[in-house]
Amino acid sequence: MRILSWNVNGIQNPFNYHPWNKKNSYKEVFEELKADIICFQELKMQKDNFPQEFALIEGYEGYFTFPNTRKGYSGVGIYVKKDLCTPIKAEEGITGILPVRNQRYSYIEAPPHEQIGYYPKDVDRKTAKWVDDEGRCIILDLGIFILIGVYCPVNSGDHRWEYRKAFYKCLRDRISSLIKEGKRNVVLVGDVNILCDSIDTADQKDIIKESFVPSISESRKWLRELLKPHRSGLLLDIGRIRHPTRKGMFTCWNTRLNMRPTNYGTRIDYTLATPDLLPWVQDADIMAHVMGSDHCPVYMDLRDSLDDTPLNDLLTHAKDPPSLAACHHSAYRPSKNIHAMFQQFEKTKKSRSESDINMAETSTTSSCSPSTNNSTPLSVPENGPVEKRRRTEQQPKLSSFFSKKSHSMEKYEAGSENPPPIIEVDEIRSKVTSANFPNTESVTAWKSIFQKKSPPLCDGHKEPCKLLSVKKPGINYGRKFWMCARPIGEVVENSNAVSNDDTQPFQCRYFLWDSDWKG
Repeated sequence: MRILSWNVNGIQNPFNYHPWNKKNSYKEVFEELKADIICFQELKMQKDNFPQEFALIEGYEGYFTFPNTRKGYSGVGIYVKKDLCTPIKAEEGITGILPVRNQRYSYIEAPPHEQIGYYPKDVDRKTAKWVDDEGRCIILDLGIFILIGVYCPVNSGDHRWEYRKAFYKCLRDRISSLIKEGKRNVVLVGDVNILCDSIDTADQKDIIKESFVPSISESRKWLRELLKPHRSGLLLDIGRIRHPTRKGMFTCWNTRLNMRPTNYGTRIDYTLATPDLLPWVQDADIMAHVMGSDHCPVYMDLRDSLDDTPLNDLLTHAKDPPSLAACHHSAYRPSKNIHAMFQQFEKTKKSRSESDINMAETSTTSSCSPSTNNSTPLSVPENGPVEKRRRTEQQPKLSSFFSKKSHSMEKYEAGSENPPPIIEVDEIRSKVTSANFPNTESVTAWKSIFQKKSPPLCDGHKEPCKLLSVKKPGINYGRKFWMCARPIGEVVENSNAVSNDDTQPFQCRYFLWDSDWKG
């Protein structure tokens, strides 16, 4: 059984990349990835406009959570192969504060048969709602383990640090309660948005920042304390256990700066599990070759059986999926799908109009003789209403304006007048000289103002640079600059020097403000 996690950076995004742009649905994508359970992060859509083609995928049951605040942001979805298992319970959010689908109570207030339970303690309702309102977590009970699909908040500055702290605390408390009080095994997959050690980044400045940026150091401390072998650790980093010394095992790259070709990235997507599940693990890795996002998929494979115990016997096979399943959503029921209703209405309307046209053509053909040329349609009687007769009088077609000859051209063809003289293009060009336009220099000057400047050449490779703009808030926000167009990678000594054998394949240190470039 393969559990796969992928931050798709928008549910429609992968289909903009090869080979997914040749696929018709996510079913083909899942089959290509050989995935049985798929966790997506950053759906970037709302519940009301989430397309049915993404919600209901043949052979899979979907479970989704969407943000109530920051709409069009975050969002997590988990697809479970129907032939594999059916969860007995499903929840959105970590704290249990969100309402149960089609019910008036929350998960924490639900009866035991509807809740997974073991919610974080010492969390007030306001904080709980604050944590779960951004649509960042789905939890499924699959019998042998509790599956948590998560999209942790990114470290975007101190203004979001309080939210991140609250989210981290609730997530750890829920995992701890499930393991210690519920005696359950837990699998956590998703974009945690935190790198753990120096081996997990290509840019060592990320490690240096830890010593003087409190939010970064606190985030990494939380992750390291969540993972074993820390004395308070709860989960194992399955991917790193399978590849303990592997470098370059990155899952996220800055595609705007074209860092992926040089594998200049970070590892912030994880497959984590409790120690008791380690014997079941057959493999775990990343899929760096899979395009479709600024992240790549990560996966964990479980054995089909262990000690003569089939995995299938330990998974749940509920008769009916939990209420959170997309199949129970009113928007996707055929009888209440307003989109399908309008589509059916349009089809009916179109078929009726076509039948009316065919009937009109049949009646006109049967009742008109070949010699008759009546400008009034037969369907309107001569003694009918004046307004209707005016509207139905024969009107010229649009094509007649292009096919009808002008009165002057008819005269020329009839020979009543001599045709107009033909002026050659060369004759016109000969009359247009610089003497007629004494301000040629001013015209050239105006053209030069609007002409696009040629890019400068970088010092390291003598190649055209690319133009970027400053996105970081500050005095230079929006200001444009030129830099080397090659992908970012390892910076070697004397990288500004020109090399005949091109020993510097990465981006050199060339930088120039656009206002200083006179090209």
